Amino acid sequence: MQKIIIVVLMLAFAAMIINYRQVQKIWSTFPLLGNKRNPIILKLRWFLRSIAVFAIGITVIVFEFYDVLSSKPPKCTQYVYFLLDASASMRAKDVLPTRFEKAKEIIAQLAKLLRGSHLGIIPFSNFAEVYCPLTNDLELFQNILSLINIQNFNLAGASFRKALAKAEESFDFEKINAARIIIILTDGENNKEYFLSIISKLKKKNYTIFCISVGTEKGAPIPIDDKGNYLKNPESSSYDHQPIISKMDKSFLQSLTTESTFYTYQDYTSILSKIYSLEFSCQEKKSSSTIQQQIVQNVILLAILSWFLSFFCKPRV
Repeated sequence: MQKIIIVVLMLAFAAMIINYRQVQKIWSTFPLLGNKRNPIILKLRWFLRSIAVFAIGITVIVFEFYDVLSSKPPKCTQYVYFLLDASASMRAKDVLPTRFEKAKEIIAQLAKLLRGSHLGIIPFSNFAEVYCPLTNDLELFQNILSLINIQNFNLAGASFRKALAKAEESFDFEKINAARIIIILTDGENNKEYFLSIISKLKKKNYTIFCISVGTEKGAPIPIDDKGNYLKNPESSSYDHQPIISKMDKSFLQSLTTESTFYTYQDYTSILSKIYSLEFSCQEKKSSSTIQQQIVQNVILLAILSWFLSFFCKPRV
């Protein structure tokens, strides 16, 4: 509506400039404005032009430092990447049917509850790859999820740094007001990897990182085939035949998040209340941005109107 008013005023302004002499004759019929010796009209013209200059100055400052006006309204929704740990330890069966399959079940359930959001999947072990880019097509998402098989990954450890970097690379940064969420599903085995710097970097960029554990503190051996063979510690004696026991490390899981807490495969639905609160926060930003746009538009309108009126506040010659 403001844009229409501004266009109309500009057209009227141009028409009156073209017909300035005729307008002056009409304007001079008013006693206050027709007297060339009357200082009131000069003061009024100075006052109106001061308002216009001040309003234009405020608008320039807002454009320069806050950039609150944009051609498109801010988009606000949930953008979630699931980082699915596909390392060797996710084959353990202390959580049935396996840690990996349980993680897939959790992702499928959360995807249903987050219907309408943009969801993506990045499985990772010692490398990370986007299997499903962000999409709001739930059926496509679920189909791709069902096709992910841990047998396609080697018996390697998990690189959380590579997974987080891949997620950051895959988000659409044009959606500046979007709630960018990363949900890591892992067994919580501490691999001694250094990744705190990238967690800190993502937190500063307003990413929110959640973590869901699909392991147990008791732990379990890591199967390497269907014949009952388990992954063994290469440093142990060849006569020990003792498999590696993969266990959940709570402090390690906490370090993976921006919330200083993690969820388990038993209470993972509690994560939804946190995600919904992020969406509410984003809606507040959207509302604030809309109010700022309206204020700036009104200031521009005031500047044009004031300058427009001052043009005719001139004593008749």
